[in-house]
Amino acid sequence: MSTKTKDRRRSERVTFWSPVEISAPDGASPAALRNLSVAGLCCTTERPFPELSRVKIALDLTSGDAKDDARLRFELAGAVVRCQPVRHGTGKRRFELALYFIELSEKARISLVDLIRSRLG
Repeated sequence: MSTKTKDRRRSERVTFWSPVEISAPDGASPAALRNLSVAGLCCTTERPFPELSRVKIALDLTSGDAKDDARLRFELAGAVVRCQPVRHGTGKRRFELALYFIELSEKARISLVDLIRSRLG
């Protein structure tokens, strides 16, 4: 018997494939963005990060506007809320990270809202 659980997320998410850099006090790691919301993001990386640790997030995204496909640079602070090992077809060890934005300027929040709305149609 399966049990339905309510999705606790309050922000709409969009699928986004883009490189990300996650930095912690012990070094930086490249990651691959999977989805994005105004509250946080989900990505995969080669190394684990301790849950509840603070990280810096460097994110370059395109606006998605057909007329003006400008690059948007975000440098944000986040907290790791989930880190789970995932299977990877190449045999390389990967981890799925869920990151919650803990420092988000009003300008960055507005840019993210606009970007997400443009992707939702």
